[in-house]
Amino acid sequence: MNFNCFDLKPSIKEFMKKNGMTTYQQLLNYYLKRVRTLTPKKRAIYWLYNELNTQYDKNDIVQIWSTSSQIPKILKQLNNSVILSPHDKWYLDCGFGNYYGNKSWCDPYKTWRTIYEFEPTENVEDKEKILGGEVCMWSELVDSYSMDNKIWPRAAALNLWSPFEKQKNILDVLHRLSAHSKRLQQRGIHASTILDTYCIKHPDMCPLPLPK
Repeated sequence: MNFNCFDLKPSIKEFMKKNGMTTYQQLLNYYLKRVRTLTPKKRAIYWLYNELNTQYDKNDIVQIWSTSSQIPKILKQLNNSVILSPHDKWYLDCGFGNYYGNKSWCDPYKTWRTIYEFEPTENVEDKEKILGGEVCMWSELVDSYSMDNKIWPRAAALNLWSPFEKQKNILDVLHRLSAHSKRLQQRGIHASTILDTYCIKHPDMCPLPLPK
């Protein structure tokens, strides 16, 4: 969370002073506690970017937004169940540059294979804390016209139901994703194409070398 945004609202500082708060971290902890009182029968999911000093309740679910290399360290510091969203592997709004035509903070483009081959439990000791994962698409450079094309079929490549096997037939995954893309298009969803039309129609006539 960018606490600098709070500086723009005088009413926030007035509220903090009234309630004896001196830091924005205290304000965030107050907010989380307040949310729990509003939804006592539900487990809340909280987004974690860099707020490791946040006071999470043992029943809270924490969604981790970080690089994949930071996941093992963060898991050791948390006592909560987590949902993983590593932006260097599963962030779909990357690889298109920034507003000014330069590189964006999250380049390069995350291909379907980057998403598929990332094994979130690798080098992780606290595997039992991981509930699942989620690929993300914000609105940095996306609108209703480009959203479907950027999400599908890459989001379908998320592989969390079985351990990743490096010897797995990538070409088989490619053809399954390509077929899924066509199904989505037939249903009016503007999914992107990941294999050319000739190879889709004649897979036996279009042998592709197995990429490394």
